[in-house]
Amino acid sequence: MSSKQIIAGAILLGLSSLISRLLGVYRDHLFGIMFGTTSTGIHDIGVYLTAFRIPDFLYTVLIYGAISTAFIPIFTELITKKDDKKACDFATNITNTLILFLLICEIIIFIFTPYLTKIFAAGFTGERLDLMIKLTRIMLLSPIFFGISSIFQGIQNTYKIFLYPALAPIFYNLSIIIGTLFFAKNYGIYGLAISVCIGAFLHMLIQIPQTIKLGFKYKFSINLKNYEMKRFFKLMIPRIIGLSVDQLTLIINSNFATTLSYSATTVLPYAVNIQSLPLGLFGIAVAIASFSTFSEMAANKDHEKVSYVLKQSISNILFFVIPSAIGLYIIKYDVINLIFGGGKFTQNDIILTGDTLSFLLIGLAFQSITPILARIFYSYHDTKTPLYTAIFAILINIIAVFITTKILNLDVKGIALAISLTGIFNSIILAIALKFKLNLQNFFPFKNTIKIIISSSLMGVFVYKISPLIINQLHLNFTGLILKITNLAIPISLGIILYIIFAILLKIPEIYTLLNKCFPNSKFKI
Repeated sequence: MSSKQIIAGAILLGLSSLISRLLGVYRDHLFGIMFGTTSTGIHDIGVYLTAFRIPDFLYTVLIYGAISTAFIPIFTELITKKDDKKACDFATNITNTLILFLLICEIIIFIFTPYLTKIFAAGFTGERLDLMIKLTRIMLLSPIFFGISSIFQGIQNTYKIFLYPALAPIFYNLSIIIGTLFFAKNYGIYGLAISVCIGAFLHMLIQIPQTIKLGFKYKFSINLKNYEMKRFFKLMIPRIIGLSVDQLTLIINSNFATTLSYSATTVLPYAVNIQSLPLGLFGIAVAIASFSTFSEMAANKDHEKVSYVLKQSISNILFFVIPSAIGLYIIKYDVINLIFGGGKFTQNDIILTGDTLSFLLIGLAFQSITPILARIFYSYHDTKTPLYTAIFAILINIIAVFITTKILNLDVKGIALAISLTGIFNSIILAIALKFKLNLQNFFPFKNTIKIIISSSLMGVFVYKISPLIINQLHLNFTGLILKITNLAIPISLGIILYIIFAILLKIPEIYTLLNKCFPNSKFKI
């Protein structure tokens, strides 16, 4: 799979991610207008968002970590060796083991939920705490469906099939949106919790036909002494510890949020979701699309090719993420007003969410390349180095959160700043480790990055100065939603045009690749 094929896979994942995340934006829009940030009782959206973290913790640590770091490299190796039967047996073994392990974990969590909620939400008491316990227990069903779905995704990604894994999150978000529209009014956030479980089931269901078509044959068998299983656990355990550390960071941040202003538990997730749009659309999409390729290169010990493709991949990510961060900073209030404005979401909520988003955008470029840097280590079957960097990162996060919220009194904005600083630190340490531990050379596109920063900065300055003048000169008489869309469409359109112009003037390679993709009959060259 060449770098061009990686781009093709990333484009498919990126487009589906865009649709899924736009649905997620609409979902948050519904949350904003229906619940605001200070509603109480069964309409307390802050409790739902906090309760969601416990099943999400289970999924991220036990499922995402296992599949992304251990299953795909081993499964890819077996497929590369043309040992399809052993690969199928391995996948079946993993599926059964994961389901059994998740069931045990979920039973334990269900019993001890009252104690766990105090860890995840130290500031919750009384009605908020009781409500969180009930919601957590409902949503505990979702990790099992996500677990099976993730294995099926891993199988399809190994075969370079990205369509159905790309569609799955769309069905998930649609389920929550439908639940919000039809059940939230009468059942409040209970309707959302049930919708999460239904969405997780649909996430799994859409993966099944293609996985069977690839030759997956389910049978109930668990053999923990199998050679591949031993390798799987050897790779997985350090990654699980590392992800537990990452999740501990989220728990710490969530706990701090519950001790701050009442709206902090709502504002922070909303701002993070907006920041995640470019992060998921470009950074994570490229990392997922390239992982099986890097695993193949690492298995063949083709280190120079790994460096070359990694350099191109990082450049591709930054080409989109840096201008997105600058552009999003300029139009942040208009974006938040469009998504959340109206209903119970007040003007003060818009300003606080926008200011929180500003601090999150500081570390966006660094956070966007972290997934692909970590996956290089996983490709080489090294899960310990990302673990060590994660441990250092959590120490940075604890110190930063304490300083920004308790000493500088930045409230929820301080947590956002701490997240950015932690992301910057983690990315830099991983890059240094790649150079000295794996001896990968010349993998960071310094020259291109400087050009991208210059182009993005020029674009940002011109958009900031010119777009208000254009809007004022047009004397538009629009109101409501049309006015909100217009206030965004003008700076976004202007920003895209200017960025393309500056990118061409500075001869950034990605702009020519993009133009040739958009206009196949043309031959744009540097």
